[in-house]
Amino acid sequence: MITLCLVAWVSLSCWAQTNYVQFECGYMRAKSGHSDMFKKGLTAHNQKYHNVDPYKIYVWEVLTGPNSGTYFTALGPVSFTQLDKRPDSPEHNADWQNNVEVHMDYVGESSYWRRDTTLNYTPAGSDDFGKSRIRYVTLNPDESDRWEEQQEKVIEVFKAKNYPAAYAVYTRYGLSAGPTACSEINFKDWAFLDSPNNFIKDFDEVHGVGAYERWLEEITISVDRTKTYDELISFIPELSSK
Repeated sequence: MITLCLVAWVSLSCWAQTNYVQFECGYMRAKSGHSDMFKKGLTAHNQKYHNVDPYKIYVWEVLTGPNSGTYFTALGPVSFTQLDKRPDSPEHNADWQNNVEVHMDYVGESSYWRRDTTLNYTPAGSDDFGKSRIRYVTLNPDESDRWEEQQEKVIEVFKAKNYPAAYAVYTRYGLSAGPTACSEINFKDWAFLDSPNNFIKDFDEVHGVGAYERWLEEITISVDRTKTYDELISFIPELSSK
């Protein structure tokens, strides 16, 4: 009976699911003096070999944080099943090696991130928002539900106050020593970061007096604050798939 239960648990945990929104992500950096050739090669590669869904690649410049100076890439949204048919011809691989990889001096760890389809806020015009602040966190054991509950409260404030910025939540697929979740704020211009910060006041208006302090306490329980960090990134459409 124990064996049968274990087999059933493994089967359920490995059962194929494709109703998720997932991106294959990574970092890369151009060699010193190779920036122009790197950009030229990456642009041509993405527009030739990654010009149809779900294999389009989107590129951002990382401006702050531990990955400053690199380019952040995201392929997708793509399921693991679809990855079996990703571009992988000899011509594709040769083009990548000869025209892109040769101009890089750093390739970071690849990872898969899944966007929560319910924890998000997308105001009108958000498709054109090209600036982002991503806050990476490492969740404490068994605290993912608590963290997601706090993200839902943030989104309620964004919606109630009609903030001119989008908000999304992602979790990392698989075990990792690095960050395991992140929240993303997207906006049109960097000037958004200079706008009056009324978030604490707005939070208490939406959730009640003292709610923000309680929210901070819950966040402190759910994440390892010593491993939390932000990245500011800027979308580069000319390097991305069309």
